Amino acid sequence: MLAVAGLTTLRRRATWRTEPAVALLAGWILLVGAIFLPMFVIPARYLLPAFPAVAVFVAIGFVGLVRRPGIWRATGAVLGVAAILWGVAFTNGVYGRTNTRLVAAEWVAAEVPDGSVLSVQGWDDGLPYGPEVTDRGITTRQLDPFALATPDDARALVAALEEVDYVVETSDRVTGSVPRVPARYGTLLRYYDALRDGSLGFEPVVSFRSGPSLFGIDFDDSGSEESFRVYDHPPVDIWRKTDEFDVARALAIIQPDRALADQSVPLKQAGANGLLLRGDVDKTATGPTFDQLFGDRLPVPALWWWLWWSVLAWAALPWSTRLLRALPDRGWGLAKVVGPMAVLVPVWFAVAVGVVRFSAWTIGVATGLAVAAGALVWLRQRHDPDRDVRSFARTRWRSVLCVEAISLG
Repeated sequence: MLAVAGLTTLRRRATWRTEPAVALLAGWILLVGAIFLPMFVIPARYLLPAFPAVAVFVAIGFVGLVRRPGIWRATGAVLGVAAILWGVAFTNGVYGRTNTRLVAAEWVAAEVPDGSVLSVQGWDDGLPYGPEVTDRGITTRQLDPFALATPDDARALVAALEEVDYVVETSDRVTGSVPRVPARYGTLLRYYDALRDGSLGFEPVVSFRSGPSLFGIDFDDSGSEESFRVYDHPPVDIWRKTDEFDVARALAIIQPDRALADQSVPLKQAGANGLLLRGDVDKTATGPTFDQLFGDRLPVPALWWWLWWSVLAWAALPWSTRLLRALPDRGWGLAKVVGPMAVLVPVWFAVAVGVVRFSAWTIGVATGLAVAAGALVWLRQRHDPDRDVRSFARTRWRSVLCVEAISLG
């Protein structure tokens, strides 16, 4: 809300043409939004590139509201205090408490008998057991919840359950997503339903939760976006096997043969896969990473990374300093981000939609085009002292050196 107020304040105060820096920030937010907002699921971490720009508009909006009299000032004060209190509540309730997985591991060390077998989920991070657990003969058995594609897979799950004494779920990453695609994960859902209601022969023994908390009031954020909670305060649940567990009964509940009826519904059609673009149907990312492409092929990798990043930043200076000329350093510092992003974002998008394949040639061609574009802009304005980056560097060399020194850090 404060960011929207910031945009409104700037619209009232000046035109976008006279505020090129503001236009760049707003354009960056729109670009990130255009890429990720159309997805079925929007992971908050994918929107992180836009957060710094949003923060600028939040600050502008807050100042703009508190400077206006009456209800506007009160609204700005309320929104500003609310934003601060939410940050304090999150810090206090999440980072002010021990991580739930650490607490769960301590419970295992104190309560689980020697020689017990605990499940660990292949799809998620396990509990961090120390010597106080492993030295007592306590072992783990991996369960693969997403491997239930055939009747034999379902029978293998029951066989694994026969071996374990405790079922440990270290987050709701699986249980929070598979109910959205019941046609595809029917076998998995039958397993979790029976685990929760006790009919499988396991009883819940302990759960660990944490979340935002302030003044003794706990706020439930279990309905928030997955990556917002499962990394730093995941819910942990532990079940213990009882005498009621029986292999034949478990097989009757899970019904392995019904696995053949599970339909391989494309996740995007079920609204559950925001990581795939419109042309993909359950296609996993199999392309190489930057490290795989260049990691072993370049001497002193850190130096080459810095040099490549700097070349893209320097190539952007002729047009970025023109676009951001209203800033004190004419955008020299922002070029360190804008230049590389002007290459990386289009390359990422082209690879994501299948236009090109991610390779060393792709990066090389994109880098060459960026350098050529920067050189062309420089040639066109090199005789204009108000636009030439060389003239600016000579007159503001201290600022330029400071930016370059910071970029080295």
